[in-house]
Amino acid sequence: MLVFVFDGDAPLWSGKDKTLELEGFDIDLDLDKTPEGVKLTLVHGKNQPDKRSVFVFYAKEFENGSLSLPSTTNMIVLLESVIEHRKQSTCPVTVVCRNGATKSGLFLALSLILDKMKIDDRVDVFQVIRTMQLRRPEFLSNFDQYEYCYKCIKYFIEQDSVYANI
Repeated sequence: MLVFVFDGDAPLWSGKDKTLELEGFDIDLDLDKTPEGVKLTLVHGKNQPDKRSVFVFYAKEFENGSLSLPSTTNMIVLLESVIEHRKQSTCPVTVVCRNGATKSGLFLALSLILDKMKIDDRVDVFQVIRTMQLRRPEFLSNFDQYEYCYKCIKYFIEQDSVYANI
């Protein structure tokens, strides 16, 4: 499973212990932390051999409830990191942020738009976002986020991004 965390307001790992015990689960922090995130291992119960690894991505530009949008370059790096991890595993990706819409909605919109471009070689950004908003009206609720999607798509096209090579 891959987990993508946008919001920096809630600390990912409190304390200095390598293992966190939580209601029948042991969560182990993998010590080789990467710049884009950390790897956690979840073990259900002490005597259970079943382990699950979770990679938690962290978008630093969205720290402390910042309302500003990340640079298009940083968003590309983030999307590419998630794509690379998805190539290695067929597990689902979970995208979260503090309110469940503002920052995660932006990431999901860009991911869907780029997937649609890959399939159809063109995309109607307005229709992709509108389809998302039918189920989650709070996604991309302001013009700046909408405009940002267009800027990212333009940048992806100009830079021959990772999606062109998939």
